[in-house]
Amino acid sequence: MGFVEIWWAIGFPIFLAGVGAGTTYAMIDSSWAEFWVARIAYTVAAFDAVGFLAVWLWAFVKWPAPFRLAAGALAVPILFLGLELTLRWVDLQEARLSATLTPRNVETPLIPATCKVPKGAFMVFMGSNLAIASKMPTTIVQMGDQEMLTVDMSAHQRLIIKTLRIFDENNDAIARIEDDDVWAAPSARYEKPDPTTFVVYDQNNAELLRISYLNIQAVSVRGQFHGENLPPLVIGDDKVQWGDKTFVDNCFGDLGSGGILPSQ
Repeated sequence: MGFVEIWWAIGFPIFLAGVGAGTTYAMIDSSWAEFWVARIAYTVAAFDAVGFLAVWLWAFVKWPAPFRLAAGALAVPILFLGLELTLRWVDLQEARLSATLTPRNVETPLIPATCKVPKGAFMVFMGSNLAIASKMPTTIVQMGDQEMLTVDMSAHQRLIIKTLRIFDENNDAIARIEDDDVWAAPSARYEKPDPTTFVVYDQNNAELLRISYLNIQAVSVRGQFHGENLPPLVIGDDKVQWGDKTFVDNCFGDLGSGGILPSQ
């Protein structure tokens, strides 16, 4: 069996499998691990094509050596440029689909006078209120015994939304994140307008949640949380409302106790 036959029997299927797997893993609700599978698949496909081209030019094409060198010098950069553009596309897909946020570089909001932030602690701003996360992962909102919003930090200072539960006033699920698996009800939607921000909308296109990763030390949370048999928690631009309780310029302290609403 000659090289061309081997290529069509083995190499070409590897190329197609690499392109197909990369596209699949990069487009369908992928987790961070699946995006890396996509990158690896595209890279394998590119090197497979380069290997075929090199052997074909030197073993089968009868052109003079300078022409074969010129063809290779032209084709190989084009293939690797295609790989570079494809990997950038995967990066954009990850930024758009995953529950991982990259930090902006904006100024940290005003810290309430009653808050003393330990060195190295992560700050969670809710309107004019502040909570402190001294360790990760940390639960920001907990209603009853249910975690509503939990975040973690990667080794590369990316903010990971590990757990999210958004319900409407009838306790019907609107959106959910569990270990980077992002889901929204058919009547609702979620989007990442940029790599730093995660937003959930209801069936009327009203914003239910906005998480903005301000900088490597701070995140801003705004939204509505409903827990069974509990008053709704509404985090606005300047205050937090829980039932008949209003919090303005308040320091919620360390989130290690289980969110700004501990089990009650």
